[in-house]
Order: sequence, then structure tokens, then C-alpha cells
Amino acid sequence: MFEGSGMAAIILFVSWARGLPSNLNIRAAAVAVLRLLLTSLFYARDRALAQLSGKEENRMLLLTRREGENIMIGDGIQIQVLSVSEETGDVRIQIEAPDAVEAQSRNVDNEVTDHKPGPVITHKRRWRSLVTR
Repeated sequence: MFEGSGMAAIILFVSWARGLPSNLNIRAAAVAVLRLLLTSLFYARDRALAQLSGKEENRMLLLTRREGENIMIGDGIQIQVLSVSEETGDVRIQIEAPDAVEAQSRNVDNEVTDHKPGPVITHKRRWRSLVTR
């Protein structure tokens, strides 16, 4: 991925980020980009080593989000945390995706449940037509 010139680019980037005044948001953004770059470098290295050893593993991305926050996957999939129950720990999420995307729910006992509801916009139109009658 970033062979010989990658380390030089990282060193230059770190030097540039350190020279910025600490009260600027640009510095925080630069540090975030650097962390992302380093994470991707380590991930690429681990992936290459796993492929060479024949022990390729499935990886899972773990994200933390609060109520109302979103996660974007690609261009067309958005996941929003609607609510988190303090009593039961249940999390309600909303997934917006193109019709071509198939949604599956995997329970704790690894039972897969297929869900293919119609487009949300169709349901809204039906509801609105019922309300206006």
C-alpha cells in the first residue's frame, strides 16, 4: 500500500501537525487523519500477514454512537441510533438503504432472520393518505 515513501509521508505529516497552534481545530483534524492513516497501515499489514500465513480472519468494526448519531456505509446506507433503553439495554436503530440491499438480523443464538420490508417512503405515503382521508 504505502511502501518506501509511506513512512516519509507520515513523518512529514506529523511534523506539519506538531507545528500548528494547539488551539486550532485544524490540528485536531490533522491528528485524526494521522490516526486513521496509521490504523489503515497497520490493518493493511495485518491483512497481508494473514493472507501469507493462510489464516485470514473475519474482522469486525466496532463503533460507539449516542442517540441521534449516524453511521454511513458507502453512499447509500445510513444507520441511526434512535434510542437506548437504560433499563433493558435495548437499542433501537433505523437503517436507510436502497431497495436492492437485503437486510438480515442475527440474534444471539446465531439464528438469521431475513427482513425485506418495502421502501419506507411507500409506507409514509400510505400513512399520509390514510390521515388525509
